Amino acid sequence: MTEYQKAVYEHMATAPQELAEYVLGRLVSSDVWTEGQDPILAYGFYWATSIEGFLFWRSVNAKDWEYAMATDFWKKHTAQSEAPSIEEQFKQALNVDFVRVDSYSDKIAQVYDSLKDKQLKKNADYGDSAFQDIMVGGHKVSAVDACVARMSDKLKRLNSTGLSVSDESFQDTLDDLVGYIVIFKILNNGNKLPIG
Repeated sequence: MTEYQKAVYEHMATAPQELAEYVLGRLVSSDVWTEGQDPILAYGFYWATSIEGFLFWRSVNAKDWEYAMATDFWKKHTAQSEAPSIEEQFKQALNVDFVRVDSYSDKIAQVYDSLKDKQLKKNADYGDSAFQDIMVGGHKVSAVDACVARMSDKLKRLNSTGLSVSDESFQDTLDDLVGYIVIFKILNNGNKLPIG
């Protein structure tokens, strides 16, 4: 702790806690004070851009806590700390309710958990086949290329006119697509897409 910080703490030792916290928060990290200056006076007046600020800092310097807390400067300070949050201000101005982004965190986790369970079951049923190269018409097709082809098929299915979003088949296709994306990430391991 610097000599300046010690001087500020000693000066504010008998102040009400809320006032001491405010003054210490403003002054303790400052560094323009030099030996021999009154720490509160030097900084308080440095920041006093109004008569109210001047009266507040002069009262703090004189340890007149009651008067300092009766100044308009202090009243503005305490009013700011009780002001409504930005969210509340928008709600009042627009007369709407906001849905916090983090309120979807649980839903995201539920969807991932559900998809993980489905994918692990499918992988167990098919015995890791999605991770193996396959033979098509006597030609070897890499697992990555086969996965890309399956993703393409799923995207075409989602784009078909016969499915609606509420259709169970549509939801299953979405789940399958996400599953293939996960498989692709594992197979491709950060490499560039292997198709032209």
